[in-house]
Amino acid sequence: MNNTPALPTSQDVHREAISVLIEQLGITKAAIFLGETRWQPTDYLQLKQQLFAGETVSSLYEKVIHWREQQQHS
Repeated sequence: MNNTPALPTSQDVHREAISVLIEQLGITKAAIFLGETRWQPTDYLQLKQQLFAGETVSSLYEKVIHWREQQQHS
């Protein structure tokens, strides 16, 4: 039996992120932010370097394992 929690889908993450933006910024500011970021080109390599600076495959794997363990206990 597999007791590993499923990772959230991309669509679920997008919905949650939009909800948080609206809650924190209000609908007008959230709409402006989403409109501007959606149409601007993104340098995904630069974004990856910013998000995962100093990380290795092993350290990321350990973080995923830790996250899964937390999900099982909640």
